[in-house]
Order: sequence, then structure tokens, then C-alpha cells
Amino acid sequence: MNRTFILKVLSCFCLVILHAVLLHNDAMADWLLLLHADGGGKLSRDWAAKVETEFKFRENMSEFYDLEAMPWFSYSPTEWFTLGLGWRELYCRQDVEFYGRQTLESSDQTTYQRLSDHYWQAEHRPLIDFIFKAVPDSWTLEDRLRTELRMLEIKDPFFRLRNRVKLLPPWKWTKAEIQLWAAWEAYFEFNPDIEWSDRLTRNRFFAGVGMKATSNLKFGLYYYWEVAILSKKEKYNNEIGFGPSLVF
Repeated sequence: MNRTFILKVLSCFCLVILHAVLLHNDAMADWLLLLHADGGGKLSRDWAAKVETEFKFRENMSEFYDLEAMPWFSYSPTEWFTLGLGWRELYCRQDVEFYGRQTLESSDQTTYQRLSDHYWQAEHRPLIDFIFKAVPDSWTLEDRLRTELRMLEIKDPFFRLRNRVKLLPPWKWTKAEIQLWAAWEAYFEFNPDIEWSDRLTRNRFFAGVGMKATSNLKFGLYYYWEVAILSKKEKYNNEIGFGPSLVF
């Protein structure tokens, strides 16, 4: 693949993200923070495993609202295909007020007192990944198709598809092997509570960098701009993610 052509594609991709951010990123857009950590390694030539955890903050990074953990196993029979299996457990803050009823013995009057302004919703999420990889002219192009079964409290389970396309250039800088990357990811929900026309619920555009601290410890940093459709309304988010990866 011609390197000049790829650079032009990357430049256009970055300009599209910049244009979208400048056009839509008004005062109503939220800034999110994700702290991520994972560790794992090879079990055999074709099998690998890891465990990851995430802590998420919203309201301009001031409110902790999401905790997630997941074991993940992968099987790579060829260089271009990987099958992944995982089970994600998470708790997400829901801003719903709860009231308790009290009856006064002196007057038999019933009053209500607010007990809490939120609760933590549990979700169990088994998932399967189909990861395809190509390396044209030393560039790495990866397409991950993830199918999730979302099992939330007080709701019937439903499926969600996520497709992420990631591009890594061949260049690495310094002994830390600093490497840039870009990606796009879309979410499609099979949620019966959402109309078909609104089930493409999220589009994310990423720009990130990875580096090695030691032979077993890596760090990653990224930014994404997101368009989310919630209750038929568009919402724009900015997220910064950071975290270590330990390789055994």
C-alpha cells in the first residue's frame, strides 16, 4: 500500500474529527475520564488470557459513575484472526431518587423522606470477539467485531454489536517505542425499548498513543470524541483514557 496515500487518508480522518469537535463541542458536551488497567499473557502458542478493570468519571471528570472488571481469553489459530471470549461485570450509577414512607403515630399522617438520589445498577455482560488483522506495507489494520449480551437488572437481556476499526502506523520512536494510532467504533443496540431507526446509538473517533516502560509494562493514552443518541437526542462526549498494561 502506498505510504503517501495512507498519510493522506490519516490526514483527512484527523481533519474530520477536528471539524466535528469544533462544530459540535459546545458547553453542553461532557468530559469523561477512564482509568484502565489490565494484565495477562500467553498460555500457549495460540491461547492467551488477561484480566482488565476500568474506573469511569463523568460530569467533567468530577463524578465516579462506573466500575467494570472482565476476564478475557483469546485463541489465535492464524496471524490474521483471533477469537476472544470474555465476561464483563459492571456497576453503573443511575440518578434516580428513592423515598421511604413514614407514618407519624401521633397523627397517623404518612410522609415521605428522600433516602438517596441514586443507585448502582448491576450488569452481567458475556461477550465474544472476532478480530481480523492485516499488515499492508508494515501498517497494522485491525477490525474487531464484538457481540455482547447485556443482562441488566429489571430488564430483559438484549444483544449489542460493537465494531471497531483500528489503524497503527509502522513507526515507533525512542527506546520507549512510542506509537500513535487512530480508530473508529460504532455501537448497534438490539434493545426492544429503542426504535430501529435509533439503534445505532454511538459513534466514537479515537486518537491515541502507546509506549513501553519496560519489557513487561506498557502505558496507553487516548482521546475520543463521541456522538451518542439517547432518547432520540444527540449528546456529545469527550473522553480521556489512561492506564498501564502488564504483560507476563
